[in-house]
Amino acid sequence: MIFWKFVIWMCLSVALGMGGILPRYTVAELAGRSQRIVEGRVKRAWTAWDPKHMYIWTHYEVEIAEVLKGSPAATVTVSEPGGAIDGIQQMFSGQVPYSLGEHVVLFLYRTPLGYLRTRGGPQGKFFIQSNASLTALKARIRELTGSEGR
Repeated sequence: MIFWKFVIWMCLSVALGMGGILPRYTVAELAGRSQRIVEGRVKRAWTAWDPKHMYIWTHYEVEIAEVLKGSPAATVTVSEPGGAIDGIQQMFSGQVPYSLGEHVVLFLYRTPLGYLRTRGGPQGKFFIQSNASLTALKARIRELTGSEGR
């Protein structure tokens, strides 16, 4: 009886999207495994199909205030799987939500499709609520990446 309860629980977990497990990263691991780290504000969002028209991606344009790792740029487009378009909605485990106007520090990596995506799911997106938290986070990132900052 216990075996069947476990099997049913596992099937429901997978069916409800709770079966996806993200590895836990430290800030040091996020910094080391990310190709870009940026501070900025989310300025706009849009959804689009991938090149093979199989999956929906939501893209977010982030206006960069400071590049902490990677190439300098004025903006960066961060893409996360899932969204709604053409009357179809797709959702994925580990999807990272963004809101327009959010002040964030992002740890990013490039997907095989060429999109920049948040490293470690929601662990790679830091919502900035105060200058003190931003200063401390940027100091830690600079320490880990060996960058001087501005």
